Amino acid sequence: MDLKALREMDLEQARQICLDELSDILTDYTDCSVSLAPSSRLIEDLGLDSFLTVYFLTQAEERFGIQIDETEYETIVFVQDILDFIFAKG
Repeated sequence: MDLKALREMDLEQARQICLDELSDILTDYTDCSVSLAPSSRLIEDLGLDSFLTVYFLTQAEERFGIQIDETEYETIVFVQDILDFIFAKG
């Protein structure tokens, strides 16, 4: 995923592309059929446990070409937290 290209897009369009990418990653870790939304909680709504959350975030790092310090993992509770991180750190 090219973060520069994302930043040049309309914010809503870029956010939807990120949600689609995150949803694609999520299918590897859960059979949850809930539609991914910024307000979705990784554990309570999407069915990830703390172990799967680490794998999910690692895949997001690879997909978006970002690095998330492991000490920040515990602060990522909502999908919006990941979106904020992608757009702030990329």
